Amino acid sequence: PIHQIGQPISGRGQKARGLGLGRTMPASRNKPQKVKTIKFVVIGSPGHGKSTCLNEIAQEDYFEMSAGGKSCTQAGGVWDKKNRSEIIVCDDEVEYHLTLIDTPGFPDPDASKAAHYYDYLVKKCSEPINGVLFVMKPERIIPDVLKRYKILMQQFVYLCVPMVVLVNGYFTRSRLDDDESFAIRKKNDIKEMRQTATRILAATGLHPREIFISWCLDDIADFGPDIAHAFSIDGAASSNLKTISQIQDEVKRCRDSIYAAEAERNRYNVQIGRIASDIESLYKTLDKYEAVKDSGIGYIPIIGWGISKYSAIKAAEKNARIHELEASKKLLEFQRDSGTDEDALRREQQQQENTLNELLNYLKQPLIE
Repeated sequence: PIHQIGQPISGRGQKARGLGLGRTMPASRNKPQKVKTIKFVVIGSPGHGKSTCLNEIAQEDYFEMSAGGKSCTQAGGVWDKKNRSEIIVCDDEVEYHLTLIDTPGFPDPDASKAAHYYDYLVKKCSEPINGVLFVMKPERIIPDVLKRYKILMQQFVYLCVPMVVLVNGYFTRSRLDDDESFAIRKKNDIKEMRQTATRILAATGLHPREIFISWCLDDIADFGPDIAHAFSIDGAASSNLKTISQIQDEVKRCRDSIYAAEAERNRYNVQIGRIASDIESLYKTLDKYEAVKDSGIGYIPIIGWGISKYSAIKAAEKNARIHELEASKKLLEFQRDSGTDEDALRREQQQQENTLNELLNYLKQPLIE
C-alpha cells in the first residue's frame, strides 16, 4: 500500500504513528526524484512477537499473530506471500519502498518442521537484503536460556548486513501517561531488559548495530523509523549463512587443523568487518543528529523532523553504541591476532561438533558421527 501523509489508517481508525505511514514525514508537494528500496527480515523464537512487532511498526495488521508461546508464521506455498508486505512512503526527495519479511519462529515446536524452517530462515537471511531485525522477549537468564541462544544464533555472526535487536518487553498496550509511577517503572524495566539483552548477545557473539527496548506497544511503533533508518544507510547485500547440511560439511572439513585455523580467522574477520561498517554508519547518523542539535531544528531521512533537545538525546545514544562497538572490535582483533595453537584448534573443532549436535538436537535431527 501507498500511504499518504497524515491520512487516517483504515484498519486502526487513528492517525499514523509508525513506519511508512507518514507520522514523521514532511508533507510532499512534488513527486520524489529518487526511489530507495529497503528490505529487512525479522527473526526470533516462537511466540516472541515478531508478527506483532511488524504490525505495530507498520500500524496495520498485515501479518497473522499467534497466542503467546505458539508459532503462527509458517513457510512455503501461500505463506511466502503472506509473510511479506511492502509499504511505500514519500517525502519531497525520496520515495521509500519498504519490504517487511516475516519468518517462522525457530526452533519450531513441531519437530517435523523444525529443521526445514531453520534452513528456510537462514536462506531468507542470506538473500540480498538491507538488514535483519532480531526480536526477543526478556527471559529469566539461566544457563539453559543462554545456551539455547548461543546454539541457535551461531550462524548469524556471519551476517554481511546490519542486525538490529528489538527487545519486545511490552507490558501494556499504551503509555498510560496518567499513571504517576509510569516513568519510574519504565526506566527500571528498560534498564533490566537491556541488561538481559546484553547478556544474551554476549553469549551468542552477536554485535548488533542498534538495540531498541520497547516497554509498551506504542514504543514499537515509534521505533519503526529508527529501524528503517538503520537499514537505509547501506545498500542491500547477500550473506553466507549455512544450512544444516552445510554446517555438517563444515564441521567435517574443520577436522583438518589448517582448514580449522583459516575458518576461525575468517569468522573473526567477518565479525570485525561487520562491526567496522556499523560504526561507520552510526557516525553518519550521529553527524545528522549533531547538525540538528546545533541548528535547533532539522530533518533526518525517514526519522523526520527533530529539534535540538530530541537530537541531543539521540546523539548521546548513538555515541554510547559506537563506544560499545569499538570496544567489541578491539577485543575481537586481539583474539584474532593472538593466534591459536594446534591443541586449541583441536578443542575448538570438538566444540564445533558439540555445538552442531546440540543444534541438531534442538531441531530434532540425527546427530553427526
